[in-house]
Amino acid sequence: MYIYPENLKARATLWFWSLGDLAALGILLAVSLFFLSVLQLPYPLMVSVLFAILTIRVEEYSIMDFMHAAIRFFFSQQLYFWEVEEA
Repeated sequence: MYIYPENLKARATLWFWSLGDLAALGILLAVSLFFLSVLQLPYPLMVSVLFAILTIRVEEYSIMDFMHAAIRFFFSQQLYFWEVEEA
């Protein structure tokens, strides 16, 4: 089911994922199924499922967005300037 973005400001979604995430998920699943069938490696499939879970969107937010913001907050340089007002 295709849900049209509200007022053309929200991201276009298909089921629970944005269209970009869904395209990346399709490519990841195709590559991981190739690795599973040819090389018997289940790890790429696990990464694909983890990516699918982290990019589920509920009300325009996903776990991946939260993790990105948290990493930027905790690991980026934060500068604070203390200014003294002179009377």
